[in-house]
Amino acid sequence: GFNNNRLASLDGERLPEGLVWLIAAGNRIEALPNIARLKHVRKLMLSHNRLTCEALAPVAGIEDLEMVRVAANRLESFPPELLRHPRMSWVAVGGNPFAEACMERRLAAGPPSIDFAEIALGEVLGSGAGATVYSAQWRGQAVAVKLWDGERFSDGTARGEWAANRVAGPPGHPP
Repeated sequence: GFNNNRLASLDGERLPEGLVWLIAAGNRIEALPNIARLKHVRKLMLSHNRLTCEALAPVAGIEDLEMVRVAANRLESFPPELLRHPRMSWVAVGGNPFAEACMERRLAAGPPSIDFAEIALGEVLGSGAGATVYSAQWRGQAVAVKLWDGERFSDGTARGEWAANRVAGPPGHPP
């Protein structure tokens, strides 16, 4: 991958055509010239860069694309072409201006906070992408609790993930 290399641009002409994963998170990427040339990329990870909606739009031309992580960029909106991509199954956009604005609106009317002292953590259920999930008890109910290992990770920020979970509300109770 090309993580954390201070790259400002990622030119598809300079990369192998048969590439299947392209990981270039934590750079300064503002442009993706010729990116659609990489037809076989299935996983594209560009979180923590400087991409705008206009710079990201050509990614929709990548035929085999299934996952795109563009958390913590400068997206004021998300390219609709990418949402309609026939193979897309995972999109991470937390920490972008449009996602932050939406989150703040929902948090203003969201469910109440829970006092962490009321939670009894149990065994680890799983971990990945910067967090660990535990079984737990809260007020006599079995729940799952997600604890983040740091502030930044591939899907955005710990605060963004926390807010997204808070906005979603408790299981069985739509916001």
